[in-house]
Amino acid sequence: MKRLSIILSIAAVAAFTSCRETVFTPRPTIPLVYSILQDTSGFKDVVRSFPMDGPNGSIAIIGSPEESILLAESLLTADFVNNIDGSLTPDHLPDFSGEHFDLLLDPVNTPYGGFIPENPDGLREATVRLSVFAMDTLCRLNPYSADNLKRKSGAKVLLLSSAYMSEWGQFDVDTLIQLAGGTPLTISPVQALLEEALTGGENVNIGVWASASVAESGVYESVHSGMCSASALKVLTPELKDEGFRGILSQYRLSGSPMPMNVLLLDDFGASADGIMAEADSIRAGFSEEDLALAKVMAPDFRVVEATSALCRSCYRMMRKENLFTHNISYPDASLYRTEKDRAGNLVLVELSDRYMPPTWAEFMDAFAENTRRFYVSDND
Repeated sequence: MKRLSIILSIAAVAAFTSCRETVFTPRPTIPLVYSILQDTSGFKDVVRSFPMDGPNGSIAIIGSPEESILLAESLLTADFVNNIDGSLTPDHLPDFSGEHFDLLLDPVNTPYGGFIPENPDGLREATVRLSVFAMDTLCRLNPYSADNLKRKSGAKVLLLSSAYMSEWGQFDVDTLIQLAGGTPLTISPVQALLEEALTGGENVNIGVWASASVAESGVYESVHSGMCSASALKVLTPELKDEGFRGILSQYRLSGSPMPMNVLLLDDFGASADGIMAEADSIRAGFSEEDLALAKVMAPDFRVVEATSALCRSCYRMMRKENLFTHNISYPDASLYRTEKDRAGNLVLVELSDRYMPPTWAEFMDAFAENTRRFYVSDND
């Protein structure tokens, strides 16, 4: 209880003090990180012990409700590797068998693009708070009483579902964990997508489809510049539903980027790589002047990578490397939590029962995340 309540005083302190990066880079972190490190109530120990329960901990998915739910659906149903030897061969078994997912849905702070460019530190603080919520083993049953608590899993891996958090927040979370003596195990979409793009080699031409707001934030360019890669990057912004894949190729061709494009990264969690590859095959088979011109934009080994698939593969690789799999023979399951404000206006984490689920979230899961809806179990009635 004491650990959980300390985040409120930490938030107050922060308000008044208002290659992948590590704590050894000169980039400063936010005051909230040092407030947590100076805490003596046990909250620092939560961070120091991360991953607290080793293989028995949860995989925490942190971010906007829609993106986090779509990512959870992909993780719950993923089957792209052989569970025995880790080879890229489906074996008809869930890749994350026996794992438990905690979805920390954050309606209070979303949309995260609203923090940029006026208040990036606000997003950094929100990311740190949510990550600490994920590491802790307590949450609230309601936002009104600090004494009404419930046990939850402590996270062993933190998946940040927002591209914005790749630039504003992930560094601070990693810094907090490292300075507390723990081991940073965080993954974000931009990081996962760019790492996936480079699996075929360093000297590749990369296109990224993203919304105009994500493109304007410069997050992809920032993370890419720190990877010490010989690859070239171009962020593209045509609306897929209006201009389609042809609009992406046309924009890339006219942008002056190095040709041809080797890989297209999809920042949109709802976009389909299979659908785009089918259109790419159709363009290559066409004989019109437009088809011939657009076909030249794509390299012979052209491929498309979705954000959800990249995060799934990145999470699997990290857990295998760190020996964090439970190795239990069972279907993966999930629990849902949501951010709310208490009476004092402080951010708190509350268990989300099916009984109190917002209708829009239930409808979204029924339409796009049927398995997440089915696996979700709550005893908070």
